Amino acid sequence: HASPWQVVEIRLKADQDGVAELFWSNTSTGRYGGFSQEKSTRFNVTGDSRWHTYHLLPGWHSEGRIVRLRFDVYDAARFEWGFLRVVDLAMPSATTSADFDFSKGAQDWQWFEPADGTNATVWERNELRPTPTGFLLGPPVKINAAEQNFASVRMAVDRGQHATLFFLTEQGRGLHSFTFPIQADGHEHTYNVDLLAAKDWRGRVIGLGLRPSDATNATVKPSSLAISDAPQGPPQLKVRSFELEDALPRVGVPVKIVALLENTGGQTATNIRAKLELPGGVKWGASSRPVTPVASLGVGEETRLVWNV
Repeated sequence: HASPWQVVEIRLKADQDGVAELFWSNTSTGRYGGFSQEKSTRFNVTGDSRWHTYHLLPGWHSEGRIVRLRFDVYDAARFEWGFLRVVDLAMPSATTSADFDFSKGAQDWQWFEPADGTNATVWERNELRPTPTGFLLGPPVKINAAEQNFASVRMAVDRGQHATLFFLTEQGRGLHSFTFPIQADGHEHTYNVDLLAAKDWRGRVIGLGLRPSDATNATVKPSSLAISDAPQGPPQLKVRSFELEDALPRVGVPVKIVALLENTGGQTATNIRAKLELPGGVKWGASSRPVTPVASLGVGEETRLVWNV
């Protein structure tokens, strides 16, 4: 019987790095004996000639039952195979409100690590030191993807460029993912992720996961994660671009410096003052001032700031 919370454990030894693949199917008929690329899970293998146990979350529940498995390794390597087994994760009952306040603790979220040999990842005083390969796996949820398409993640991260949101759907195959940029300055930020851009975000979502950073030795302070129908959190300003309007500026010739400012938060920002500081050798142009006021900026709105120098 296929369940969304089943993990395939594979014990393997290899003398070269590579990518292995597990195929799974609910039938033994068809062109390839029931197998297809859509019903497979790929994973990285460490080629250090030591035993490793790899943990796969195939997301094969929509199959109903699994009747065939096929395990493919790669060329130019020597392997020893210990075992393949299917285990069930211990999960609480599903929640209909996907609104998790991590200041109150882990909220039934657990760390899922695809391979052994890495340091254990635990929450201590609301601080998490994740690995770049694993991710936080949440409790079962019941989310209508058509009505709730915003993921609001609030956290502080000190290293990395991207975070990844994982999700399982009731009818879809596999573990889906959507990557978004983060601001790794060690300060708390709210990331409102529009999941309409994720092609697999549809139907009923039954599971969530979060990889907070893609960096090694990152420190993360998770604050909250919520799925809703609109952006969440306070106003948050982000400089989308900051550049010269015209290419190839010349000495003594006036140019325009343009900044594109966006409110990525969940509330309207008001009384904004953008200040431009000039380096030596650059002067203000006619009718231009250092500070540009903006009365308000709505959720998701952008404004174009222009200075003549």
